[in-house]
Amino acid sequence: MKRKPREFKKPRTFLIVVALGLVVSLVVACGGKPGAGGQPGGGDWTLDSINELQEFPDEDTIDTLIALVEDDELDPYLRERALSVLTDVSIRLDRMELDRMEMVRNSQTREYLKGIALGQTMPASLQSAALANIDLIDTLFPPERHGTMTVDVRGEIKPGNRIAILVSLLSDIYVGNARVCAGMIYHHTETEDPLDVPIPIITPITDPPLWEGELKEDTVQELRFDFQIEAEGEMDLPVSYKLSFDEMDYEFETQSLVFTVTTTGGEFSRAEDRETEGISG
Repeated sequence: MKRKPREFKKPRTFLIVVALGLVVSLVVACGGKPGAGGQPGGGDWTLDSINELQEFPDEDTIDTLIALVEDDELDPYLRERALSVLTDVSIRLDRMELDRMEMVRNSQTREYLKGIALGQTMPASLQSAALANIDLIDTLFPPERHGTMTVDVRGEIKPGNRIAILVSLLSDIYVGNARVCAGMIYHHTETEDPLDVPIPIITPITDPPLWEGELKEDTVQELRFDFQIEAEGEMDLPVSYKLSFDEMDYEFETQSLVFTVTTTGGEFSRAEDRETEGISG
């Protein structure tokens, strides 16, 4: 009588390990990397998992980061980190598409950050972080300027005479709150006694020499500021404008006129450097 071949049964523990391995593989395949799918509440977020979003960004990353920033249950530090990563990802995605004529994502992210900074719903730490990231965006991508100002002088420059500062201001968009000032006069006349008050060289006829109003689109605003020349000396007369677009965004520029006044006459020159400043959405 022939003996049957002996059957070998697989250990039960081996089957359990294989089954667990299949489950883990399915979870990884469906879940992907941390944050995929844009569901911040679906898992425990850490600094490393948020940083991973920064390393491998895609179109869904921005939505995921916004959801993290707005998650009240998330650790405040992680929310601030998500906000910073949001700015970086927007910049990187736009730079990857060099054929784009406009930085669309940066513009949208900047508007989102501005809403946080000006709103009342976010913690103060997030508002401060939003302001810092707005400044970063504006530094890397200076906003488009809308205003143009030209300045000229009319009249003979000598003691006792009047002169006029003529300003032409133009904006390519409507501005409801515009301001032009020919003030902040700096005197260069030297006196032997440091306690003596410097003698005014040029004084405004109308004090303060200021105009405020609105600017229509592509329409030149002509302004005139009259000054009296009081004495000899040298001084800077800065002329500046500020265009306020909303509570945060503005445009600012200063041009300086340098006057040299003598008993027989005088002259003015324009400072080469113009001071410009501002942020604009």
